[in-house]
Amino acid sequence: MLRLWILTPFIVCLISCQMLSPTSQTTQPPQRELFILQGATDTTSTQINILAPAKELYTFQLKMESSTLEAPQPFTQAVPGTSWQLLQLQIKDLTSELLYTLQVFDEDHKMVDERFFKVLPKKIQKPRIFVISCTNDAYSDLQKKQWTQIDQQKPDFLFLIGDNVYADVGPLGPVTMTPELLWKRYAETWSTLTLYKMPHLIPTFAIWDDHDYGINDGNQSFPYKTESLNTLKNFFPMRDNESLLSGPGASSRIMIGDQQFLFLDNRFFRTPLKAVPQSHFGKDQNVWILENVKKHKGLTWLVSGDQFFGGYHPFESFEGHHPQDFKSFLKSLKALKHKVVFISGDRHAAEIMKVDKKELGYTTYEFTSSGLHSKMYADTMTKHTNPRAVFGKGGESNYMSLEIDESHQPTKIGVVVWGEDMKVFYQNFFEIGK
Repeated sequence: MLRLWILTPFIVCLISCQMLSPTSQTTQPPQRELFILQGATDTTSTQINILAPAKELYTFQLKMESSTLEAPQPFTQAVPGTSWQLLQLQIKDLTSELLYTLQVFDEDHKMVDERFFKVLPKKIQKPRIFVISCTNDAYSDLQKKQWTQIDQQKPDFLFLIGDNVYADVGPLGPVTMTPELLWKRYAETWSTLTLYKMPHLIPTFAIWDDHDYGINDGNQSFPYKTESLNTLKNFFPMRDNESLLSGPGASSRIMIGDQQFLFLDNRFFRTPLKAVPQSHFGKDQNVWILENVKKHKGLTWLVSGDQFFGGYHPFESFEGHHPQDFKSFLKSLKALKHKVVFISGDRHAAEIMKVDKKELGYTTYEFTSSGLHSKMYADTMTKHTNPRAVFGKGGESNYMSLEIDESHQPTKIGVVVWGEDMKVFYQNFFEIGK
């Protein structure tokens, strides 16, 4: 029997479901009045978050083929300092082959929202992952255009890899951060971006960078880092399931087919620039990374908000800001003899770097996707020459799609760098491990 759980940031309520007649509620064409995101999903369950007006009461129906399920009224928690409430749904015992419809009704039995979703197929063939970073809610027209385009392309997964929320930047510029303001800026971003209005939900996995964290170039000294972590984990539905296992801080291990993705927390444990000893990910997370790479037989993707091999420019990167720790990290990876590939954001440019065989014992790449709608710099690629660059594109909005062919050995990755109006900036195939 299908089970539907309704969760709030602080309270979990068990909901028992019953079969209903499809006519038991008044259905009207939905206006998509709420803001909804599908999160961590496996072959039998999914997690869905809903941002809705505070003090409103809602009922939920889940439809599939000729059956309809209804959940009773959930307990809800208001988002501090706002007129919003955040509802978290964890839906279990689902079937891979079915398309589900989530319907939301208000107190007057009017349908106020309707979204469609699926869980993962039992066998994933060539998953298409769209990598997104730097989504500033101030760019209203551009964000609508780009998210509408992504919706039309129907990716299998979304990776939001940092600066998904510009929490530390308000309408008039930088702000003095408080825990309440963090909640508020997350809610404002959700209520602005077309991502949260898309009719077909997409399984989405997220990690933060400095702006989501709450302070530009932030590190472990941020006084509200625990409150910030709580805010991130409440808004982005990434609780443990068959596909996801939480790690230190905001990190998580995600399995898609035979591909292992380690979403790395580059803020919570990060030491300041001149600290001794220095660390980008922290000792505990470094151990966690290496253990997961070692025990996984296939390819591991290391995903971080800022670049790994970014020592060629003055902006934030692992190599540039923590060079001794970076060298030690590469040495440890090389000793494992398990292959890794890198994904990053933050650069406000699209970039593909070739990591030479001498670094890790095999050839690999770093794929940087940045940014979807944010401030861009036309000269960023020419001001700082990158000796590892295979491709670089600055000055225009971009995102990246990865299609992973596990049947090909070594693993074959189809990469497309997209711009506005379906413009293709770059397209190629890469093999890891030669």
